[in-house]
Amino acid sequence: MVDTLLSALETNPTSSIQLLKTQTIPSFPMFTCTNCKCDVCRWIIQLGYFAPVETTIFRHILNNDTWENGAMVVDVGANVGYFSAYATTMGCRVASFEPNSHPRQFLLATSFVHDIHHTKWQVSGVQENEVLFTTSIPWGVGHIARRMLQLDNDFVKVQVIPLHKVVKENVVLLKIDTEGYEKDVIEGSEQLFKNHVVHNVIIEVKNFNDPDKRDLMHHLKEIGHFTHVYSYYDSYDYDRISLEFEDLKPRFFDVTETIGNKKYHEIVPYEDLWFCKQPISF
Repeated sequence: MVDTLLSALETNPTSSIQLLKTQTIPSFPMFTCTNCKCDVCRWIIQLGYFAPVETTIFRHILNNDTWENGAMVVDVGANVGYFSAYATTMGCRVASFEPNSHPRQFLLATSFVHDIHHTKWQVSGVQENEVLFTTSIPWGVGHIARRMLQLDNDFVKVQVIPLHKVVKENVVLLKIDTEGYEKDVIEGSEQLFKNHVVHNVIIEVKNFNDPDKRDLMHHLKEIGHFTHVYSYYDSYDYDRISLEFEDLKPRFFDVTETIGNKKYHEIVPYEDLWFCKQPISF
């Protein structure tokens, strides 16, 4: 099966496959593309890792004796599977969702190295349906087209399903990176939050200071019963990936009161947010 996947990837004119081992702690093997112009593959090939701050957050959350072995992580917007593979390396089970057929090929190949449950579904609203998804390079900016004017020359029909119909257990970490589609993902996750415990959410929120997005952040805090919310920024100005969690202190801003009390006059500094159930202790 892996040989068949590699053969298919190698015949794709937009792909040049490479199997490498990351420089993360712990390290893990994954498949990347050398000419896709995707920032995930580019940084992994160049440095051996992607998003060092978020990677360190993942390690901090998952390297915890509180969780049973095989705890569930959900990766919505998995791209080529970097965070999914990292979570399995940390001993978790992972459900990954990636609607873009190009990076999903690499996610699929990596899933045979790691026990990742890949799927073509893009998690969305409360009803099952189909949407149009743009698939242009670079892959990281592919998105759901809400209007025909948002379509480019490359798009596919993608099945949509609420998250609670796929994940039916407690979740240690839910990651959402959907290029502006986060509202629909959260709407489709409400039954999951109602019926199970989601301990952490890491989410990228586009246009994060718009009133409707601030309402969304407040809603997520409420339905998830999160006690703390942090805004953080990622960068590559570290000289290593072997970061201790304490190294991240300058990158974090506590926005719990801002989000919880709907203080719209106060700015949320960054689009990356961590919703959790205990304060960060540096």
